[in-house]
Amino acid sequence: MVWLKRRFRAADCVPYQDKLAHLMLAMPARYSEFAMVSIRTDEVSARDYFISLPLDALAVGFDGFERVVETDLPREIDSFHLGNATKLASRFRFRRLSYPAQHPTTVCCGVMPPEPFRF
Repeated sequence: MVWLKRRFRAADCVPYQDKLAHLMLAMPARYSEFAMVSIRTDEVSARDYFISLPLDALAVGFDGFERVVETDLPREIDSFHLGNATKLASRFRFRRLSYPAQHPTTVCCGVMPPEPFRF
């Protein structure tokens, strides 16, 4: 499995998420080797995205991404975008939300925020 990383602002990652989803559908026997997760960064609107691909040759379609070795992957993630959640549960765990709007006792706009997703 090949892991790649790239920083995106806001929804700039969407074309790559779509491309990853199309590849995943085109290669159903290897669907569990495709994934996209992200972590927050110090920049407010930016996140670091990590994708996995089953074959190195597929990385050509992901311009601007840099290759990362498995030992450099984050152990805690903030978002799961695409992939086999069961397989990723052994590799990642969700980071505890630490900003006030997501605190379980904080009411935002009169609505309690949902509980964070857990594998």
